[in-house]
Amino acid sequence: MRRAITVLALALLASAPAHAQRMQADSAFLAAFRWRSIGPANMTGRVVDIEANPQNPKVIFVSFATGGLWRSINAGTTWEPVFDRTGVHAVSEIAIAPSDTSILYAGTGEPNSRNSVSPGAGVFKSTDAGRTWTYVGLRETQVTGRILVHPTNPNIVWVAALGRVWGTNRDRGIYKTTDGGQTWRQVKFVSDSAGFVDMALDPSNPSVLYATAWERQHGPYFLRSGGRGSGLWKSTDGGETWTPITGNGLPTTTWGRTGVAVAPSAPNTVYLIVEADSNPNPESVRRARQRGFVPDTTQRQRLQSGLFRSTDGGASWTRMNSENNRPFYYSQLRVDPRNPDRVYWLATNMKFSNDGGRTYRQVGQGIHVDFHALWINPNDPDHYIVGEDGGVAQTFDRGRTYDAILQMAVGQFYAVGLDMQRPFWVCGGLQDNGTWCGPTQSPRGAIRNEDWTNVGGGDGFYAAIDPTDPDVVYSESQGGNIQRRNLRTWESRNIRPGRVADAGSGGGFGGFGGQPTIARMLEDSVILARGDTTQPMTPEQQRIVDSLRARIHQDTMVLTTNRFNWQAPFLISAHNPRTLYMGGQRVWKTVDRGDSWMPISEDLSTRDSAKIRTGLARSGGITVDVSNAETHGTVTTLAESPLRPGILWTGTDDGNVWLTKNDGATWENLTGRFPGVPRGTWVSRVEPSSFDSATAYVTFDGHRNDDFHPYVYVSNDFGRTFRSISATLPDNEYVHVIREDPRHRDLLFLGTELTAYVSTDAGAHWSRFDGGLPPAPVHDLKIHPRDRQLVAATHGRSFYVMDIGPLEQATDSLLSEPVAVFAVEPALLYSSRAARGGVGARGNKVFSVPNPPAGVRIPIRIRGEGPMLAQGPRGPGAVGADTAQFNPAVAIFGQEAVEFAEQAGFGGGGGGGGGLAALVQQLMGGPSRPPGDTVLVVITDVRGDTVRTLYTNARPTALRWLTWDMRRTRVPLSPVARRDSVRAATRLAFLRDSLGAAMPDTAGGRRARTGALAALVRDPERGEPGQWQGPLQAALNPRSAGGLNRGNPIEQGFGGGGGPFGTLGARVGGGAAGSLVEPGTYLVTIRLNGREYKQAVRVERASQTSALSGGWQ
Repeated sequence: MRRAITVLALALLASAPAHAQRMQADSAFLAAFRWRSIGPANMTGRVVDIEANPQNPKVIFVSFATGGLWRSINAGTTWEPVFDRTGVHAVSEIAIAPSDTSILYAGTGEPNSRNSVSPGAGVFKSTDAGRTWTYVGLRETQVTGRILVHPTNPNIVWVAALGRVWGTNRDRGIYKTTDGGQTWRQVKFVSDSAGFVDMALDPSNPSVLYATAWERQHGPYFLRSGGRGSGLWKSTDGGETWTPITGNGLPTTTWGRTGVAVAPSAPNTVYLIVEADSNPNPESVRRARQRGFVPDTTQRQRLQSGLFRSTDGGASWTRMNSENNRPFYYSQLRVDPRNPDRVYWLATNMKFSNDGGRTYRQVGQGIHVDFHALWINPNDPDHYIVGEDGGVAQTFDRGRTYDAILQMAVGQFYAVGLDMQRPFWVCGGLQDNGTWCGPTQSPRGAIRNEDWTNVGGGDGFYAAIDPTDPDVVYSESQGGNIQRRNLRTWESRNIRPGRVADAGSGGGFGGFGGQPTIARMLEDSVILARGDTTQPMTPEQQRIVDSLRARIHQDTMVLTTNRFNWQAPFLISAHNPRTLYMGGQRVWKTVDRGDSWMPISEDLSTRDSAKIRTGLARSGGITVDVSNAETHGTVTTLAESPLRPGILWTGTDDGNVWLTKNDGATWENLTGRFPGVPRGTWVSRVEPSSFDSATAYVTFDGHRNDDFHPYVYVSNDFGRTFRSISATLPDNEYVHVIREDPRHRDLLFLGTELTAYVSTDAGAHWSRFDGGLPPAPVHDLKIHPRDRQLVAATHGRSFYVMDIGPLEQATDSLLSEPVAVFAVEPALLYSSRAARGGVGARGNKVFSVPNPPAGVRIPIRIRGEGPMLAQGPRGPGAVGADTAQFNPAVAIFGQEAVEFAEQAGFGGGGGGGGGLAALVQQLMGGPSRPPGDTVLVVITDVRGDTVRTLYTNARPTALRWLTWDMRRTRVPLSPVARRDSVRAATRLAFLRDSLGAAMPDTAGGRRARTGALAALVRDPERGEPGQWQGPLQAALNPRSAGGLNRGNPIEQGFGGGGGPFGTLGARVGGGAAGSLVEPGTYLVTIRLNGREYKQAVRVERASQTSALSGGWQ
């Protein structure tokens, strides 16, 4: 098995251009590459805020920690991202102006303290109900806690600015504008380490405001919530001056994070959720000691945190209860708009009280825990919407039942693993949502939530799939708890390193009960080394025994103090699938798929005991964080050379980089060889080269030290020297991951906090590589070793996939040719029997993203005199967009409908009537031939027989994809069938004109017209307005006809058969569709300007053997 894998790897490398000519790709060429989403959406990332239009609660806005801002205009049926053009992914607060709901303000940067929090970029404003946004200032505040808009004047706005997450600055406090954000004044400042996190306004008197200050510090190994700057403040003059509120029932100890809310129906009723220490303030302790007072430590100290209530506008307070779970992460309060005694507070569980907090109950059962956001309908308090770590849910009966909203692909993935099926599957771990696996294509024609399966719990991180058996999946949760699962039997086993497994053992925590420890095994070795106990030990025996006893002591400490990073790295060896490596504070190795482990290194961290103790037991501040999210002094990245077994590179969270060339027997410390990197900077990734075992890439991430600079290095001499390759990267984007392409040694990919980058010259120059990719942290990148696909695990927008085949093959010489035809990966034939069954009409409340266009997709590049277009992977059949200029379908549908259909990838697909391109060919009695310069595409089989002839225009393009749908030439129409087609086309032309008159000539109107026509052509005999009024009204809504929900006819049926244009091709075009070809090798000949370009292509059956695939063939 090991030899087979090695041979496969060598064959791959032999086929790669190991010393390919360096290529500086032009921007148009790079712009042609497009990412496509594959989801999933059945578990979303962390929600920060929810707001709805109080005058029209069907309009809802949801902000995500790293997933942007989304809007629904139909009460949550469909959703669209509305903030992507700003380039900011971390959206915190949303505020709708009460007096003009078309005006909104959005703050950025997440205020909830977490090790995965992202910074923001100030405040933005919309004047068109959230469709577009404009930056209005406060960029340096970095994190917005709350925004309040004056109830009668939308130009008066207050912002609670928390300030920098990992550093101090004076750009924090309370800011006010009276001109709609054109200018801002800092009206309250506490200190450079304390900002404001929450505010509330008296609805009966907008001059009265309450605000809570919060002092916090966050670093690589600690979170400290609380300090002298925390507290409650009140203003009675519209925020011009502020007075602290202390005592009178409030805790007198040090405060941490506090939330505040005013009862809308009784503004003198104010609630606080307070984090307060149990110990006296430092000044009180100092003075007490000066007086000789010694604190009594015999009594258990209790925090003074809890829910507090005032009924006199903050003059006096009553502690209603002591509930306050992990306040640095939650601390949100809401009061029923009609009942001042009904109060909600959000934490791990959501609680409510009907008597002001004296008694309370839990609400929110049946949905995800960890609540952060709540919007209550002011006109119907039974209706509210909640946001948590797992997404959004809506209730209409005050929490008795919930409707989970699962249409937004905003999952926070940390890493991605790939398998070797056709099409391949991906697995990855999400923040607080376990590990999930799903396909990159679906037999349904579109990927939906039901295609994804949960294979691991907890917070999910790294995931890996056995390359020889797709049913063996590894996942992990926090604390290094790695799990091996057999998908056929669903049996799982915790294989966390730290104990040596016994094949026959079981029971106990994690399945380790009864297993012998390393120390026990070494004790047996001591007995063997001692030999005859009746004889004195020889010096050699004494040396061995002393060495073994020292090892016993050392490994006993390993078992009791083993540390793992929050996202501990592990990998399957590229040379043997039974061998795994994992990083804790040391590197572990197993050769039996995790049944037993042995450490192969010492502690590779700096071993800073103070930082380690803080991360393990003291992080959190006033309220200790029990999640161990800041465990420090650990390995953060680990990689094995794909060329030579035993060469391992690793990096730690405190800045160390190590190399072993002998599988851990000895290690070389490479730390300090990276010019310009501050000492102790987190090592985010090491990436050994696939072409040279002496070459490796290393990235550092300093954002936890308030350093956003990108650090990217390469060594070509086994780490003796490193040089920076980050000169052309933006200075404010810290780096999460780097990958080297396995076929092109100078082709590098980079994932940063904001997007993805590519370099085609080994890092000398970098270009944004974000076509179709929304702004999001790219935490991991993987290149499929067989399929030329790049997969991005984003921490906020789930998974994205891109075909990078042409980029891998591109060289300066090839790109300078008049025509470049790139090699293609095998196209897959499959049936959709696995997709049968289930429900019928699903409606629009679904998540669905289309497969790539079905068929053989041939990338070509045509040079010309003028600028070349970046056309991207698109187009039905081989008929290009210029076909619409002479296409008979234009007379039926109109120019914009044909162009939209072709750009969306309709026609020429895998079944049915074949779509618009097929209709063109049927109406004209054969293949459509564009005027002017023409590209002729001829497909022949191994016998030399012509299978299909297609045409496209010869317009210069930097890159385009021609698609052959793997069907033979269609049977021409009979005269009678052609006559019927003309009749149907005439009727559809009339309907098109009617729709054109009914809809505005705008982008939205044209799109809606196309959607309505798509609904109509399902039955071209329908002609009465009353019969098609329903589909027309549905199509008039641009949002329901677009976005990512794909819930209308125009967005379904990619690849022909099931879609509306496929139906039209069958009913209008008539005739029998060409039959699918058989698997085999075919020759594609492209003819242009008297020259021929040939490319062999393979057509294969899909190969899905995993238990999750359902036998998809």
